[in-house]
Amino acid sequence: MDPATHILTGTLLSKCFPKRKAALATLVFAANAPDLDYITYLWGADVFLRYHRGITHGIGSLVLFSVLMGFLMHGVFRKGFVYFSVISFAGYASHLILDLFNRYPTRILSPFDWSKYSLDLLFIIDPYITGGLLLGVILTMKKDNMRQLIAVATMILISFYLTGRFYLKGLCRRFSQNTHGRISLPSLSAAKRLLEMVVYHGFRKCI
Repeated sequence: MDPATHILTGTLLSKCFPKRKAALATLVFAANAPDLDYITYLWGADVFLRYHRGITHGIGSLVLFSVLMGFLMHGVFRKGFVYFSVISFAGYASHLILDLFNRYPTRILSPFDWSKYSLDLLFIIDPYITGGLLLGVILTMKKDNMRQLIAVATMILISFYLTGRFYLKGLCRRFSQNTHGRISLPSLSAAKRLLEMVVYHGFRKCI
């Protein structure tokens, strides 16, 4: 997904956890961290296309990043290893899950499996998801005492949206299989006869 969507996801996730210093910054950073592989673009577009959505978008990096962030933040605040590990895991995982719904595949099981996977439900930019996240963030800012409820409700609604798209995709696939990818149209002769009948009956009514 696009960076704005990942930023909003990290921001909304921060509303689900107890407030703590640097929690928002940690979650937003974690939600965008898998795209650090954009640095490979410095070596050319071909290198970028080869390595983007590779090792940084896998479950191995998810676990490693979460633990490292826990140690880092524990070193800064002298506490909170578990807390920062958990929120880092949540932010990083949100990125992997959203990208998995894209039509562009990811190596989400790397480094254990280097195959590419994609649910092919969303384009890189989805205004419904981005708009829903933005609305959720705005509402949590206006209703701070209900921030957790609003954040969870927003994520549930987005889950329903994704489920609906998945269901519609299945319907389209079954329709395509039943029709073999073709839709039968009336033949030219049949259309001509139908037109003649309409004109004939219309002419009789005028008389």
